Amino acid sequence: MENIRVLGTGHIDLARDDMGEVDIAIGLLRATLAHVAVCNEGEAGEDAENWLHPEELSLARRMSHDGRRTSYIAGRVAAKISLTSWLATDEPDRFWVRPGVFGQPFIDGTSAIGAGLGHKLPCVSIAHSEDASMAMAYHRAHPMGIDLAPIDEDAMPLLQAELTREELAVMAKLDLPECDAAQLLWSCKESLGKTLNTALMVPLPVFEVAELIEEPPFITIHYRNFEQFRTIACRNQTGWFTLTLPRETEITDTSWLECI
Repeated sequence: MENIRVLGTGHIDLARDDMGEVDIAIGLLRATLAHVAVCNEGEAGEDAENWLHPEELSLARRMSHDGRRTSYIAGRVAAKISLTSWLATDEPDRFWVRPGVFGQPFIDGTSAIGAGLGHKLPCVSIAHSEDASMAMAYHRAHPMGIDLAPIDEDAMPLLQAELTREELAVMAKLDLPECDAAQLLWSCKESLGKTLNTALMVPLPVFEVAELIEEPPFITIHYRNFEQFRTIACRNQTGWFTLTLPRETEITDTSWLECI
């Protein structure tokens, strides 16, 4: 089994005017992040097997394609790190991160119910890049989603073809290379689709971006048809990190940015 290395972890503290102390106590206004990479050959790291549920191990061992297996392992380990941090438990192999009917990850905690954790299970969002994966655990009453998008100039014709005329005009206002801006809009839609549990299985104009606002350290994105959500975006070493959350929810600190 592959070794993994943790690139970073973080806690996102959230705030809303319509939430009280009880909501805060049950974890509704917090999320946890983990950023994980599979080690290169000969590189020291932790055995991924320590983090995986038996069903996850079985599936990983049946995967014959190296790239698919390493991406799966990194994503599942990232999910376990964010999940165990959110739950404050040290038993990651009790939880099975399963694919839903549309491929969306959900946490099967059947084996955790005896430990008194079954009713507390959060949701998890997983994102992959070329050589690493990130995951975010969050309360199921407060929908969120994340995405990672490396800058890929070869994908530019496809990305441009999916943009509306209005989006091209919005994109032109950013002080960014055209490819970077197009990749940003694509990643925003990916994170919104994960938040809605639809992925991109809808006509992409439904996710049309209406506004991009530069608010360092983020770019904030608003949508024409989903005014109840906003997406924040920032660059990491390889591309874009995007996070979608309810529009009226505020992020109260940015220390978690170190983990992306």
